[in-house]
Amino acid sequence: MRVKYPEGITNAKDKTEVLYRMQELLRQEYNEYGEKFRNEEITKEEWHQYLKEYETKDLAIVSEILSQREIMKNNKNLNVTLKDNLVE
Repeated sequence: MRVKYPEGITNAKDKTEVLYRMQELLRQEYNEYGEKFRNEEITKEEWHQYLKEYETKDLAIVSEILSQREIMKNNKNLNVTLKDNLVE
């Protein structure tokens, strides 16, 4: 599984925002399935199947977040220094 970005999303900042939104949507989906399982609306087998799907989705999102993080960490185009930007 891989992340497909919406059209027009090309830079690391925007991609990271999309990824965190996807992560939140996945958390909400997880909670919905958990509630269905607790309310016996889905079977134990369906719950375990969902958990496998969840793990696959979560791994794809987290891997991409880490990839975008590396891109942003190495961005030397920003005028940032510890002296100027870390203050007491």
